[in-house]
Amino acid sequence: MVRMTVIATVREEKKEEFLQAVRSLQRDRVREPGAREAGVYEDGDRTRFRLVEEWETQAHLERHRESENFRVLQGALKALCVEADLRWGRGPDEGG
Repeated sequence: MVRMTVIATVREEKKEEFLQAVRSLQRDRVREPGAREAGVYEDGDRTRFRLVEEWETQAHLERHRESENFRVLQGALKALCVEADLRWGRGPDEGG
């Protein structure tokens, strides 16, 4: 299993737009080969979020990173967030 984690600080006035975008992208993501679990979690305060995606293999994650879905996620992070950090790694304790 490979995990991708995004830690994002969202512009306060863009919080609802951010959540709608991320939830929509995650609904689409489950149709991608190798997709496993995904979640969006508030991370300590009202504008900080942790997005977690799990993939069967590194190859599945790499394919996702080349997808339109991932490009849309990157655009949303740039437009709606003050800062965002993407991490990935193997197993439940890495990448987040």
